Amino acid sequence: MKFEILGKFYFRLFCFLIKCKQNQRFWTKNEQNHKGIL
Repeated sequence: MKFEILGKFYFRLFCFLIKCKQNQRFWTKNEQNHKGIL
């Protein structure tokens, strides 16, 4: 059970990092608009 939970956690974190890299230009352009959301 613990291994499965950690696997899901790292999988989500990995996908999140990939999305951040793909949307890096988008975030840099719209930093001011998304400060409230983050």
